[in-house]
Amino acid sequence: MNERQLKKLFMVQSKLLLNFPGVKHYFFDKNDVNKSLKVFNFDSFQTVDQVHGNRVTTINSLPFDSKGYDGMITKRKYLLAIRTADCLPILFYDYKKNIIGAIHAGWRGLSSGIINSLIRILMTKGSQSKHIFGAIGPHIGRCCYDVPRERIKMFGKTIDSDKLVSENRRSSWFLDLGKIAQIQMQQMNIQKRQIDILPFCTSCNKNYYSYRRDGSSTGRMINVIGLN
Repeated sequence: MNERQLKKLFMVQSKLLLNFPGVKHYFFDKNDVNKSLKVFNFDSFQTVDQVHGNRVTTINSLPFDSKGYDGMITKRKYLLAIRTADCLPILFYDYKKNIIGAIHAGWRGLSSGIINSLIRILMTKGSQSKHIFGAIGPHIGRCCYDVPRERIKMFGKTIDSDKLVSENRRSSWFLDLGKIAQIQMQQMNIQKRQIDILPFCTSCNKNYYSYRRDGSSTGRMINVIGLN
């Protein structure tokens, strides 16, 4: 993709990951989906099943087993793609080992430890937490994500204060999935300065697909990371 083609797309990018010339990444909105597929060719994207679990696979060659996974890592020049419509697309880059990772994380994935799973695999490959950077892409925000009180209590078992991740408005509880992901990354010794949360709510912003807003018939955004 050249610069002229990129300018025709409305994707957003992480200012943090843009600091690293070794990696490219794109968070496409719903208006970009068809355009991006024409430019990239969907067959070049490597994806996983996304079953709302915590399993992460390492891609060393193609084809690979994608069944039952919600995350991927690789040192190859593959384009890793995560599909979302409210859940969090989280892209990782270890600039020392030149390894990339991508996960799909909703509340189920976060509660079952998918972030922990990916970072532990990176560390088995020699990564150090100080070299790992992460970008949390557009997802449903605390402004729109009202949940049962029980879900707040569930995350409160592993996060010190649920005041950091929830708020009560009009007798409803609203959960901040991005903040939960950030805290979980920090619990794995990824510093706050190494984490970027993009401030786009998929439910508020109609440029994005939203399962919560539009129901099961909604589409999916594509979120991509690859090595240069």
